[in-house]
Amino acid sequence: MPPVAPAAPACVSEGDWQQCNIEKRLTDAGYVPVNKGPAPTGVFDVAGTTYLLGNAELNVYIFRSARDREAAVAKIDTNTVAPRGGIAPWSMPPWFITSNNLVAVLVSDNGRLIERVQNAIRAGLPSPTR
Repeated sequence: MPPVAPAAPACVSEGDWQQCNIEKRLTDAGYVPVNKGPAPTGVFDVAGTTYLLGNAELNVYIFRSARDREAAVAKIDTNTVAPRGGIAPWSMPPWFITSNNLVAVLVSDNGRLIERVQNAIRAGLPSPTR
């Protein structure tokens, strides 16, 4: 009998962020996140994903660890969310959100949406059980 391939890892709802966690958190916050594909490049060294939340755009970048995220953030201007001295790829001033190993760049001028998305992400995930 041939060996059975290991199952894909489940979406663990604690510890480090995964793509499935952010999608669930946004859904739980009352949004219908529409995955629009790759997020703008040139700001971070990791690939990101862009979600539409109504008229808002949320660009999510997930790093291997919080330490990797911190190192990447140290290289950018967090007000413009662009490389220092570089041009920002956002259509309007962005909202910069971090949590553990995740950076999210929210592009919106809707104050209520901005606050709700910030709260949903900054709440983070529970610490892993031991």
